[in-house]
Amino acid sequence: MKKSVRSTLSLLFVVAMLCALAVPAFASGEQTIRNVNEAYKLVHGTELVAIYDATVYADGKTAENVYYVVCRGLDFTEFDPSQPRSYANAIRIGLSDENNTYVTALAKIVREQIPVGSKLVFVGHSMGGMVIQQAIARKEIKDNYDILYTLSIGSPYILTSSTKEGTLRRMVDRLDPIPYLSIPLLANPCIGGACLETSFKAPLVHFKSYEEGKCWQKYDALGLKNGSGYIVLNELLYS
Repeated sequence: MKKSVRSTLSLLFVVAMLCALAVPAFASGEQTIRNVNEAYKLVHGTELVAIYDATVYADGKTAENVYYVVCRGLDFTEFDPSQPRSYANAIRIGLSDENNTYVTALAKIVREQIPVGSKLVFVGHSMGGMVIQQAIARKEIKDNYDILYTLSIGSPYILTSSTKEGTLRRMVDRLDPIPYLSIPLLANPCIGGACLETSFKAPLVHFKSYEEGKCWQKYDALGLKNGSGYIVLNELLYS
């Protein structure tokens, strides 16, 4: 009998340990985004859109409860225009079409997953950074939420028919051609709060710079150079 009890307890202990290992770090509030490198890596761990219950420390001290909305970029295998991350939809976004399938899907997810009146922080890379620029200018989002910050990584500046809400900061490697694929940038490459750096001389600069470039570690989680802002992820709410 005692042997059976010990075996059962041992089994329960093993199961509990496995479950603990399966729970991501952010579930306990242990994952912190401190700079652009870390924000980029979080984006690339997302399939399309992820929403976190989070706490933002814009000045490194004062805590503010927010929803952290993360948007992935282009799917290099997808051509179907009905798919948000497809090449066809990327072209529509680049031409400032605000009725594209990605921003429509993003707006729907935000409305369904986040309580009205909440404070939002957006982050996206490449195509994801383009669509969040459209989202922060969308009437149904601006009227129902308080948009604080938007971090657009390696993305062109996208024209919108309405004013963008909150603080927009664009992280741009000078050797990355993608952020310059925008008509307004021909006149002003620094438009949209652009932060220009060069840190990674490689064919994959559009990815490797923002993932590994040490210069981006100087920019805090909200895109402020030498800033002290960071974001603590308390819980993954949607993915």
